[in-house]
Amino acid sequence: MSTRQVCIGFVLLAAGGMLCAQSDSSSLMKFLSDQVNTHLAWGPHANSKGASLELEAKRVDESNFDVRLKAKGMSGSERYQLVSWPLNQRGPSVIAANVIVGVDGYVTCPNDQTKCLDAAPGTQVVLHLRPVPGEPTRLALLSKNREVKAVEKTTLLPLQSSDGSCDLKATLMLPDGVAILFEGSGFAPNEIVTESSSSGPETHSDPKQTDSAGRIYTVSLPAVKGQDNGELKMTFRTSRCAPTVTVPWKTN
Repeated sequence: MSTRQVCIGFVLLAAGGMLCAQSDSSSLMKFLSDQVNTHLAWGPHANSKGASLELEAKRVDESNFDVRLKAKGMSGSERYQLVSWPLNQRGPSVIAANVIVGVDGYVTCPNDQTKCLDAAPGTQVVLHLRPVPGEPTRLALLSKNREVKAVEKTTLLPLQSSDGSCDLKATLMLPDGVAILFEGSGFAPNEIVTESSSSGPETHSDPKQTDSAGRIYTVSLPAVKGQDNGELKMTFRTSRCAPTVTVPWKTN
């Protein structure tokens, strides 16, 4: 984990801000900037007017989840594409090309299809997921002409901490914790927050300023020279709160 910190700009809806990441590589920064921008923009604020998508997750056991998708504001007579952006892909892709919204609102395999993923014709689509802690689940339902869309994301096994009104959440941006997005919220607007991190023998501390909504974003690359695994401990500290999250990482 480099002690040098690079800040790059990002645009989220109408709000601008600064995104900081520990690295020297401009090409890596560009890649991470694109990944983080897309991740932050992935959600209900991207929905078409009146459309929404709800992810209903049922925990099957310690590691596995079944996820159903319930849509609102989307016609039952249309065909849609179900899109997923898993952690091990550079971007989103279509995982089911012809699904419908049933009368109960759930994404369903139409009767004229052989099957949709594991769903038989006429049955609800169920995604069988085995996430690691901090892994985002990002899904979208798009009309064939892309004019109607509903977008949602969640973290089935969240890595997060609260201290008073301050919250800190860690989300993996690359597999194995190679790049981690930390999102702080609940801080005072334009407040100075000390970001303190440690990974193996390396430590880093730097003051940052929240935005007008009391949010702050930081990307960390926790790998340490000479180690192929470890843990990154991150704290966002002010005089009144200090939420801390620890994230495992590995490079092999």
